[in-house]
Formats: sequence, structure tokens, C-alpha cells
Amino acid sequence: MKQLSEETLRAFAQVKPAYNRIYLTLRRALLEGEILPGEKLSEEALALQLGTSRTPLRRALEKLKQEGLFAIKSPEQVPAHISRRDMNSLLDFDALLESHAAFLAAQNGVSEEYMDTLREINENLRNLDPSIRYDSRYEKDLVGARDLHLQFHLLIARLSRNKYLYQSIADVRSKLRQYSSLDAFPADQTPAEYYRRTVVPCHEELLHAIEQRDPQTAQAWMYTDAIRSRSRYFNSYKNPYVVQRVSKHTAVPREAEEP
Repeated sequence: MKQLSEETLRAFAQVKPAYNRIYLTLRRALLEGEILPGEKLSEEALALQLGTSRTPLRRALEKLKQEGLFAIKSPEQVPAHISRRDMNSLLDFDALLESHAAFLAAQNGVSEEYMDTLREINENLRNLDPSIRYDSRYEKDLVGARDLHLQFHLLIARLSRNKYLYQSIADVRSKLRQYSSLDAFPADQTPAEYYRRTVVPCHEELLHAIEQRDPQTAQAWMYTDAIRSRSRYFNSYKNPYVVQRVSKHTAVPREAEEP
């Protein structure tokens, strides 16, 4: 999982007891979209970030679970396989949702502040360490790159200003991540080459269309980006540590209504 923001970590720094501070911090991270549907949560990583032991952390997680904000699935509960036909259907659905989100973002207009954030994410993808390889030794780096790409897409979904569309995209993306393999990339490209040559130029065209308030072009480039990613998702693997939002109690990030 990615690092929680300094703002979130500071927000409840003075709250006591520890489990309540942790509960409030994680609840904010969940509502603000810093912890995403389907994201892997490591107790060790969380405890390190929050400066706590696992006992108050587990108490806070249990309280969040009781509130229905999310549920931790055990290995037996997570399906080990999704059919190619279902994966194709899911990818088609994602492409339709995300392309419409880009259409709305361009139609509604995006502030310069948010445009700068999107450009910064894209530059980070452009400047990935060229030494990274599709290998288990680089899992942390590969997860980081994939998270950056996800942040770009989810921010555009938020900028559609349609909270239901945003939540649908987040849910579909979490399911795709559940079944996707980190090494399911073009064999003839390194991760840095893949993002620099394939992803970043597409994002640049998309951002230009949004900046020009051109909904149709923005929609076309987002659809192109989604379709180009299709081949990455067919080499599935079982991930038993996925956190799933409980659908009937799903919490929608506040910014989804009005970025």
C-alpha cells in the first residue's frame, strides 16, 4: 500500500487513546480515498506508518469492520480464478466508465491545481527508474508504478463530479487489481519503457483535451488508454489479502461530489 499523506497522519496526532487515533486516521484515509477499494493492507506497514503496535491497530481495524466500512477477506473467501470471458466483460465495462468520466471532466472543466497534480503524476511515470524489471525482486517498485497509474485514473474519475461514477470505477479497478499480475506486461519492454512510451503520451493527449474543454477527444484518449491496458490483466493470480468494501455500506470520498 502507498504511504498515507502527512496531512492525514497529523490530523489526529494528539488524540488518545492510541486505538482511537488510529481509528480516526484510517477512517479519514478511507473516506478521502487514500486507502482504495481492493488495496492490500499490511499490518506491519500500517503500524510503522502510524507509529503504533499491532494491538491498538487491530482494535481500530475491528471497529472499522464493525461499522461496515470494509471487510477483510480470508484466503478461503477470495476466488482464485476469473474466466477470460468475465475479465473481458469487466475490462469493457471499465473502459466505458472511465471514458465517460474523462468526457465529464473535460466538459465540466478542471482547475489548474488539479491539472498540475495530474501532470505531476504523469511526470513521475515518465521518470520511473529504468533499472526496474518485471521480477519479484522489484515488486515494491512495480506496485508503486501501478499505484501512480491508478491515482491518475481515479483522480480523473473524481473530477467527473459524479460520485456514483467515481465509486463504480473504483470498485471495478479494485476487482481488476485483485486478479492482475504485476509481471503481465510486454516482454520486450522494461516497466520504465512501457510507461514512458505507451502510457505517458496517451495521458498527455488526454490532459490536453481536458485542458481544451474537448469532451469527445478526452473520452477517446481515455478509452484508448484503457484498451491498451487490456493485455496486462489476463495473467491472473490469487491474492488472499485484498480488502473489500462492503457494498451496502460503501463510503464515498467527499471530494467525489465537488473536486
